[in-house]
Amino acid sequence: MSTLLPLINRPKSSAGLPRRSGAMAPADAANDAAANSRSRLPSLAGAVSCLSRQPSRLWSTGPPDRPPCVIGEGAFGRVLRGTFKGQPAAIKEVGERPNARRRWRGPGDSPDHDYRREIRGAEFLLKLSHENVVRYLHFDSSSEPGLLYVVMELIDGRNLAELRRKGPFSEDDLRSLMTQTCCGLHYLHSRQPSIIHRDVKGSNIMLSSRDNVAKIVDLGLAVQGAPAVSHSLAGTHRFMAPEVYETRAYSTKSDVFALGCALFELQCGQPPHSDKSNGMAVCYAVMYSPMPRLPDGCNRRLVDFYDRCTRKDPIERPTAKELLGHTFLVGA
Repeated sequence: MSTLLPLINRPKSSAGLPRRSGAMAPADAANDAAANSRSRLPSLAGAVSCLSRQPSRLWSTGPPDRPPCVIGEGAFGRVLRGTFKGQPAAIKEVGERPNARRRWRGPGDSPDHDYRREIRGAEFLLKLSHENVVRYLHFDSSSEPGLLYVVMELIDGRNLAELRRKGPFSEDDLRSLMTQTCCGLHYLHSRQPSIIHRDVKGSNIMLSSRDNVAKIVDLGLAVQGAPAVSHSLAGTHRFMAPEVYETRAYSTKSDVFALGCALFELQCGQPPHSDKSNGMAVCYAVMYSPMPRLPDGCNRRLVDFYDRCTRKDPIERPTAKELLGHTFLVGA
């Protein structure tokens, strides 16, 4: 035992430890590892150079030290004036949660329903290209947590609901606006699969002040395929078709019904059933009561156009393509 104690108590020294053939001393290994590590790290100048080569954001809402210019605001977000690739653009800011710059519509509306829908819609919306449909240019969900930025073409003008508040449209104006809107709807409905807007109304049709071109805007609620069944109501109550209230089944014909309601809005200054105080009363009226009549003295062709669009049975409604041949639009 006495011969073992000195070995146990002896201080350990690297000099006294035997080395395996070809093995590296700990100090040498540490030095070499540090050297290798330093050789793999880029220089500060190189790191800055790498960062400067990273692509910058394609869109902007202006200088960061100034508040953005708000050009519109709705239930799901606000629209800002900005640029995309240096060109003027409209940028819609959509919140993921009900408290993130967005109003929650109620128990039937999932808090992040709109955010997920916009993400899903990005692919097919970016492919749309028609004179009477707003162009979607870019989607960005990475710039700020919980927010989605939708970049669209900037339309210098006003929506038809705003213009109607300034005074009634002439019959020729209504004919032009309905023709252009039908062209846009026909384009959407003829895609494969068809695209259903689900929120056609005066405030979602913009008129360019530069060339008087009408464009269908705000396709945030649009879906592909017909009929599309939704778990919750989407759209605006006074423009919803009876079958939407009954079965929540949206189709291209429900867009046609909404178009008829938009025509009523532009002719009369307010949408159908504006005398009803709540959504339940509107729902009952749309499903079980006759649609309100246009004022006496209206062109009979205009009245027929409206009546055909707002028929209760979607099978009896014309398509957007068929409406383009209606006598009110062709002036026959």
